[in-house]
Amino acid sequence: LETIRQLAANDPHSEVRSLSYEILLELQDNKSADICEKTIQTDSSYAVIGMALDLLNLIDANKALTAAKQLEAENSSELNGAIANIYANSGDAKYLPFFEKNKEKIDGYQAFNFFSAFALLATNSDEKTTFNVIDQMEAISLNMGQSPWRRLAAARGVNDIRNYYHQKEAKDGKERAAFDQIVTDLGERLEKMKAAETNPDLKGLYDQLQLSDRP
Repeated sequence: LETIRQLAANDPHSEVRSLSYEILLELQDNKSADICEKTIQTDSSYAVIGMALDLLNLIDANKALTAAKQLEAENSSELNGAIANIYANSGDAKYLPFFEKNKEKIDGYQAFNFFSAFALLATNSDEKTTFNVIDQMEAISLNMGQSPWRRLAAARGVNDIRNYYHQKEAKDGKERAAFDQIVTDLGERLEKMKAAETNPDLKGLYDQLQLSDRP
């Protein structure tokens, strides 16, 4: 394991450093905080820094949060995916402006992490804010001028919020009925997104946006 840590910190090739961090993440290595912090401060690759942020978030969420705040200004999609996960993990809705600022910039595979984190953090805010985020994601998904990555990622974010209300514990029957109505409404929105989708391969992926079992 020490060899992998040294590769993550010192290998001259960014691909090797990134892969080494990926392995450390899979192994849930919790003894690499110092290496992560050094990488975040000195590495030249945003992809590697993003992986180091992910691992640091696993080891020490407070240190990761501090680092994420410092890296916001870098304006890198590879970093923004990692920063989004850290902010979502904090559970603090005060970080929602970061998502508002960057939601039009994120693309590619990172969009899935970003919009799922956006959805998770929105559910920690008030209901008005949550539905404002849903509206934003729906608009992205319905816009065929957006990339396929962004359209599907935004739809998945809506489904994440649907599952939040599906699984949320209700204090009484009246509240359960209200949550169930939200779940139904969001299901109808997802059907609308699927119907609007013009890419047949992407349309098929909408069928994977299902409700999870209640605990």
